Amino acid sequence: FAFFTLGMGPGLVFFGFFIAPKSFLVLLTLTSAFFWLLSLLLISAIFKGFLPVTVVASHYAGLVACSVAIQELARLGMWKIHSITAQVLSEHARSTGHRFAVLDRLYLALGWGYGHGVAHVVFFVLSFLPLTTGDGTWYLDTCPNMSIFLAGALYALAFGMLLPGCMVISFYGLQERNWLLIVYPPAMHLGASMLTLANFRRNGCLFVMPLLLVLGAGTAFYATKLGWKAVTGLDATSAARTSQRNDAVREDNGLIPGGLSSSDGGPSRRRGHNQQAID
Repeated sequence: FAFFTLGMGPGLVFFGFFIAPKSFLVLLTLTSAFFWLLSLLLISAIFKGFLPVTVVASHYAGLVACSVAIQELARLGMWKIHSITAQVLSEHARSTGHRFAVLDRLYLALGWGYGHGVAHVVFFVLSFLPLTTGDGTWYLDTCPNMSIFLAGALYALAFGMLLPGCMVISFYGLQERNWLLIVYPPAMHLGASMLTLANFRRNGCLFVMPLLLVLGAGTAFYATKLGWKAVTGLDATSAARTSQRNDAVREDNGLIPGGLSSSDGGPSRRRGHNQQAID
């Protein structure tokens, strides 16, 4: 129970505060988790043909790199689904007199990312957690100072922060066409995954797990910072560009007369409909 609380407790609290109150996000998170579980099962089926693999870090490096590459390709496919979903929700919100805000898009990205983290926790941690009910514990020969269950709990905590943060950063970067933000998530995902190979070294887990926690917390903080900037309008260039695109679409559809745009403070701005579309 202690290992479960350490590894999954913070994630469950986060789910209860930010995702559970929104029924659509709950369904989105479950869909995402199912999608990523299928992806991981597919990767396992592909790599099964290469077994057995010599227990050497260099031999596993190629498998880890291929696994991350497949997941990043799947992330691009999820971005397409995310874009379609956001467009449909935006049109529905506009037809009902609501506004599909930047915060709504960030919530969608968070739901996709949280599902990715859940899939990793189920696949790599919960699968062996029932072994903790025995009288003893398990250790790796290369890490006699940390039980495999404690290492798994710390892994779940680290990647539970890393993967949702990477999804938010990636989708925000793709939306804004910011290459730095687009490249950051795959690089961080690959770096963190490769870092786990240091567990093959004697007592490598003693520095691998703290580094993973730092990477996860740093990515989550960076994603939060990006979201805060987007919501509060500190990213002025992006906000202006988005406003111009929206005004152009509305003018083409005859929703507002030419020259009267919301960015000019014209009458097209509907102050009475600022509710979030996702609830």
